[in-house]
Amino acid sequence: MAPPSETAEPNRSDLLAEKVRLQQLDLLMGQLKALPALPAELVRSLNAAADPNAGAAPPALAARLAEAFGPTGGTLDRQGFWRHGLAVALAAERIAGSAARPISAPLAFVCGLLHDVGKIALDVCLPKSYARVLASVAGGRGNIAEVERRVIGFDHTLAGRRLARHWRLADRLEQAIWLHHQPVQPGPAGLEGAPLIAAVQLADDLARRKRLGFSGNHVFGAGGEALAELLGLPGGAVEEVAEALTDRIARRHRPAIDSAAPPAPAPGPKVGASEPAKPLADDLRGLRQRADALGELCDFLARAGEAADLGQLCREVAAVASTVLAPADAARPAAAFCFCDENVILAAGRAGEAGTVRLSPAAGAPGAAPDDGLSGAEALANVLDPPDAWSDLIDLNACTCLPLEAEGGWVGGILLPGRPTADGTVREAVRELAAFALAAAVERDLAQRLGEQLALSRQTLAETREAMAQMQLFEAVAEMAAGAAHELNNPLAVISGRAQILAQKVRTKAQRQMAELIVGEAEKIAEIAGDLLDFARPAPPSPAAVSVEKLFGPLRKAFRRRGKAKTPGVRVDIAVEPGCPPVRADAKQVQDVLAELVRNAAEAADGPVNVRLEARRQDGADSVLIAVRDNGPGMDRPTRASAFTPFFSGRAAGRGRGMGLARAQRRVQANGGRIWIESRPGSGTTVFLELPAAGKQAGK
Repeated sequence: MAPPSETAEPNRSDLLAEKVRLQQLDLLMGQLKALPALPAELVRSLNAAADPNAGAAPPALAARLAEAFGPTGGTLDRQGFWRHGLAVALAAERIAGSAARPISAPLAFVCGLLHDVGKIALDVCLPKSYARVLASVAGGRGNIAEVERRVIGFDHTLAGRRLARHWRLADRLEQAIWLHHQPVQPGPAGLEGAPLIAAVQLADDLARRKRLGFSGNHVFGAGGEALAELLGLPGGAVEEVAEALTDRIARRHRPAIDSAAPPAPAPGPKVGASEPAKPLADDLRGLRQRADALGELCDFLARAGEAADLGQLCREVAAVASTVLAPADAARPAAAFCFCDENVILAAGRAGEAGTVRLSPAAGAPGAAPDDGLSGAEALANVLDPPDAWSDLIDLNACTCLPLEAEGGWVGGILLPGRPTADGTVREAVRELAAFALAAAVERDLAQRLGEQLALSRQTLAETREAMAQMQLFEAVAEMAAGAAHELNNPLAVISGRAQILAQKVRTKAQRQMAELIVGEAEKIAEIAGDLLDFARPAPPSPAAVSVEKLFGPLRKAFRRRGKAKTPGVRVDIAVEPGCPPVRADAKQVQDVLAELVRNAAEAADGPVNVRLEARRQDGADSVLIAVRDNGPGMDRPTRASAFTPFFSGRAAGRGRGMGLARAQRRVQANGGRIWIESRPGSGTTVFLELPAAGKQAGK
C-alpha cells in the first residue's frame, strides 16, 4: 500500500509541504513495516551499548546493519549513507575516548552509526518526496534537514526518533538520533546526554568536512570549537581524529556495506485448517465465544501497548473489532477512527493484515457522541470534510457505528460492516478498552508533539539569537565607522588644503613632491572614510522587479573589457534555470555586489580563473538562489569565518582594504536577502545570495 501522501493523485506531492503536520508524521511512519525488521539479536547488540559497563562495540556491527537494510532502496545512496554513518561512528568513538566529560565509547560509536537513520525511513515511506529532497541537495549545496522540512514538513531527526521507537531502541540511542542537530550549549536543564550528543555532532562535522560518504548537509557552522570546549578535548585532539579518520574507515569499511544482500522476506503467517465445528449446547457455545473474545482482547491490549502511533493503534482496534464484533462472512473488514487535533484518523483491516490508514480534515469539533446503532454516514455526517473522504475505503451507509467515549468525551468509534454479532458484554468490553487506549494515545501524542515543537523552537531561537548578535555587532561597528569617518573628514580637509597651498609656495622640486605626496595620501584616507560611511549607512535600495538575466548580463561584458587590463584571464559563465522568476531588488546594488564577488575571485586567483553565475528558484520558498562559483584557491576556515568582517583581507598588505564583502553583505541585507560562503582550500569558493522573488505578476 502506498503511504497516505504518496498516492498517484495529480500534484499530490506538491501539496505535501502544506498539509503535513507533526501528527501526520506518525501516520507516515506507520509505513515502517515496509522496512526490514531488525533481528532481535541485532537490537540487543545496539541496546547493549547503552549499558555503562558495555565493552567495545562489535566490530561487524556496521556491516550487519547494512546487510539488514540491503544495498538499495528508494533514491538514497545506501552505500554512501552507511559509509558516512561508519565515519561518524569511528570519529565519535575516538572523541569519547579523548573527552574530559565521561562518555561511553561504545555508545558513541552506535549513536554515530545510527544518527542519520531517519533518512532511510523517509526514503522508504515517502519515495517521491524524498527524491525531490535528494535532487535539491545533489548540487552540493544547502542543509538536507532544512530541505526536508521545506518539502515534507519534518526532517530526518523526527523520523529517526519514530524509527528508534519502532525498533524498541534504548532511550539514549533515541535521544542522540533525535537531537543530533540541536544546539547543546546551553543545553536544557538536566539533559544527561548532552556530552554524547555533542560528541556525535562534532564527529558528524568532521566526517562531512572530510567528504566521507553521503550526508546531504553541505553547510558548516562555526560550532566545532565550542563543541570541543564543551567536551573538554585537549588541544590538537580534533585534528588528530580528523587526520586518522580516512585510514580508520578504510580498515573498518567491511565489504558487507558495499554489497550486502537484502534480507530474505519474513515468512507470511501460516493459515491453519479450521477445526470442525463441535456439537455443543448453546450455553457452552456462548461461553466459548466469550473466552475466545477475552483472549483476543488480551492480545489487543498487548499490541495496543506496543503501538507506535495513533494510526497503528486504530489498526489494532479495527483488527480486534473485525475478529470479535463483525460478522464472520463480512466482505469488508471493520474500521476504527479517532479524533486528534483538527483531523480524523481512520484505519481498516483484519488481524494479520497491513491494513489501511487515512487522515482526513475534521469539519469541526466532534461534539457529543452520537447514539448507538446509527449508520456510519449518520454518525459522521457533520464530522468529515468532505463527507465522502473515506468512500474508497468503506461504505458508511452500510456500516454500524459504535461510538467510543472516554471521560465524557467522544474520542472515536468503530465502524462494523453490518450489525455487531457479539453479545452485549463482549461488545461493551471492546468499546471500553478501545476508548481507553485511544484516549491515552491521543494525550501521549499531543504531549510528544509539544515536546518536539519545543525542541524545534529552541533550535530556531538559538539560530535567531546568533543572527541577532551578529546584527548587533554590525550595527555597533557601523555606528563606530560612521563616527570615525565624520571625525576624519575635517582634519583631512585641513591637511589636504594646507598641503596644496604648500605645494604652490615651495621652491624646490623635492619640496613640491613631498607636498603632493601629502595631498595624495590624504585623498586615500578620504576614500577610506567614504568606504566607512558607505558601509555604515548604505544608500536605501529602490527595489523593483528585475530578471536575473538582466542582472547577470552587464557583468560578463564588464569583465570581458577589463580582462585586457586589470583582471586578465577572467572568464564569466552564466546559467539561469528555466522558469527562474525575477527578483525584487535594487538592480544597481545587486550588480555592484556581484561585481565585487567576481573581482574578489579574480584577485584571489592571481591568474586565470573561471567564474560561473547560476540562478534558480528555491524549492518551497518564495525566493531566488544565486550562486557565484569560482575555481580559485578557496579559503581556509579562519578566512571564511572572517570574510564579512570590515577591514579583514586575506591578501597581502596594501592590496585591499577588506571592505568589499562587508559592504556586499550590508547591501544584500538591505534588499531583504542573505549571503553566505562555502569554500575549502584547493576547491574553489561559492558565494550564495538568496533574494526575494518578485512574484508571478512581474515580467522580465
